[in-house]
Formats: sequence, structure tokens, C-alpha cells
Amino acid sequence: MNRSQKLIARCFFPVLAIAGLFIAVSAIYTFGTDKESAKAVSKNCYFAGVSIQGYFIFIVLRDVFISVKMFYRGRRDAFFITLFTHYFVSCIDNFLLGILMLWGSAALASDEADIFAEAFGTFHALLTSNVLLAYVYVVSHCCALPVILCVLACKPDFLQSL
Repeated sequence: MNRSQKLIARCFFPVLAIAGLFIAVSAIYTFGTDKESAKAVSKNCYFAGVSIQGYFIFIVLRDVFISVKMFYRGRRDAFFITLFTHYFVSCIDNFLLGILMLWGSAALASDEADIFAEAFGTFHALLTSNVLLAYVYVVSHCCALPVILCVLACKPDFLQSL
């Protein structure tokens, strides 16, 4: 196993495992909700929750695929390719998640959100946590990439210390 593969295993796989676990558990609750009765109470809350959850599933599966593919290729620059591929596609994620989180925020602020919260407490809590997670994802990706590039430019041997 070369150095780049070790960095992928140390940096990407634990984060993807934790994210995958959270997304899997929340997906069980989200998609296990009675669709017809939830739509009868609030179509906005229901579709915002399902859309955000579905996009998070796509993000995790795509990042797992990218990381595993680069890990098994075994190239010396696989870590950097994985990192920059992730940040390149996160530009699209930031745009789409930005739209979804604004929709989810509007749904949570609507008049019918309180009625929806009483009828579907778990789904409402997951919608709220997914909207907050979307905010964190977008802000962290907007801030983290410049910080990573600055650290690598100022201290090129930074990755050797990991």
C-alpha cells in the first residue's frame, strides 16, 4: 500500500463511513413515512425532506465510488485526485443543495410545518437536521477548499506529517 492509498484510507474512509451510517439510518425513517398521509398534511415538507435525503444518498454513494476507485488504482497521486475530484463535483452539489436547503427552510417556516411536526415528528426532525446538514456541507465546502490549498501551498510537507 503506497502513501496515497494510506491517506485515502485515513482521511476519506472514516468520514464516508460515518456519513453513510447517518444517511442510511435517516433514509430508513424518511422513506418509511406514509407517503399519502404526509402529502395530505404538507406536500412542501414531504417533498423537501425526500429530495434532500435522496440527494445526500447520491452524494455519499458517489464519494464512496470515487474514493474506492482511486484507492484500488494505487497511483501515487490518488489522494490528490480524490480530493480535487471531490471538490470539483462539490461545486455542483453546493448549487443543488443550496436550492434544496432553501426549499427545505421555506417548508419548515411555512404555516403547515407545525401541523406536519405534530403528525410526523420524526420526519420533521429529520427534515430539520438535513436542512442544517446541507447548510454545514455548503459552508464547509466553500471554506475548506481555500484553506486546504493555502496549507498545501505554504507548507508542502504538510501531508507527510499525517
